[in-house]
Amino acid sequence: MDQNNPANPVDTPIPSEVPSEVKITPPKRIDLKLIAIGLTTVAVLIGVGVFVIQPWSERSKAKTQTIPTPIKKSESGKMFLTVSNPNQNSLIIDNETLVKGKTLPGSTVMIYTSIDDETAESDSEGNFETTISLAEGEEVLSITAVSQVGEEKTLDFELNVKPQEI
Repeated sequence: MDQNNPANPVDTPIPSEVPSEVKITPPKRIDLKLIAIGLTTVAVLIGVGVFVIQPWSERSKAKTQTIPTPIKKSESGKMFLTVSNPNQNSLIIDNETLVKGKTLPGSTVMIYTSIDDETAESDSEGNFETTISLAEGEEVLSITAVSQVGEEKTLDFELNVKPQEI
């Protein structure tokens, strides 16, 4: 290996003295005062957010809070469902039938078959009625009444549907 060959920097000798125009500066030290000021500022901002802004927002929520309105129960207060039409195991000679009955006033009544579903509201006396489609053959008619307070009652009826032959 040739000491005079500058093409190979690995073998180039290192000068023993550093020229005076090259200054070696030590790495910059982090000023601890600036870090302390920064951390103090962050702590103050967090404190303001937790102790001032949050209670203020809680006060504004209290002013706009709504009070739930109590739901009136019916006179009887006990959920019931009676169906006057159709009767259990009825023979239906049409592909639809009138469903008629009684439950608590203001209740929602849902009627289901394999091919249809209907919804009715009971009147101020608790009466309801609607017409629903039925599938031919054995059919299950399911009736569910749900009161204004969420109580429910379900009745199922097995019907035999045979359309009238023309």
